Amino acid sequence: MKIIIPAAGFGTRLHPLTVSTPKALLSFGEKRLLEYTLGQIEQIEGINEVLIVSNRLFYPQFSQWSRRFSYRFPVRIIDNGVVSEEQRRGSVGDLAFALSRCKDDDSFLVIMSDLFFTFSLNDIVRSFRARPRNLIGLYDVNTLEEAAKMGVVCLDVQNRVTSFFEKPDKAEGTIVSNGIFLFPSSLREIVEQYISLGTTQDRMGDFIAWLVMNEDVYGHQFSEGYWCDVGSIESYNYLQSILRTT
Repeated sequence: MKIIIPAAGFGTRLHPLTVSTPKALLSFGEKRLLEYTLGQIEQIEGINEVLIVSNRLFYPQFSQWSRRFSYRFPVRIIDNGVVSEEQRRGSVGDLAFALSRCKDDDSFLVIMSDLFFTFSLNDIVRSFRARPRNLIGLYDVNTLEEAAKMGVVCLDVQNRVTSFFEKPDKAEGTIVSNGIFLFPSSLREIVEQYISLGTTQDRMGDFIAWLVMNEDVYGHQFSEGYWCDVGSIESYNYLQSILRTT
């Protein structure tokens, strides 16, 4: 299994914090945001490689950061060549870019770079390995107002995703996609098909919504631990306050 972390955004919603620092390398407590994620990944057996996609502006920072750490798996920083917000590939475009750098057939765990979570990834990985399929992580954010800011999911009794709405005007539930996705080795072909349609490559949620309409996608809800999407100044400050009190 390979892990792909798209981290090539410019973090404009977090300015001025991310003018000269990538969002994934912002400090929270004694660690960078990305280090919390890699710490969770270290608990998983059988990881061949972690690929982190950076834009060209922040590539030197990621490269310098990566030389300071050693993990049980290789960590490869790849430069997508983008130098400005206007040129950005988007999360799906960066996923496609990373997939083009993977030569062998393997399954993939995709984790968005702006996440903080305390739950283990082992259960969702074990579930996937027992039955490889399109599998997305889910989390209950408890309020419809908060859910409307994310990808809202409905499931059937077999945990198959029956609908996926990215940032709906009105959320019908509080179960959302939490930015953790597992895919079989066919992911490369699926992403190529999606991009060939001329659809938006900006948001991973739009790709998942399309995938739900074209293939079976299943959900795995994390019921324990804390999860936060650090996508705004408000969520940044909230996470900082939580970590200061723990």
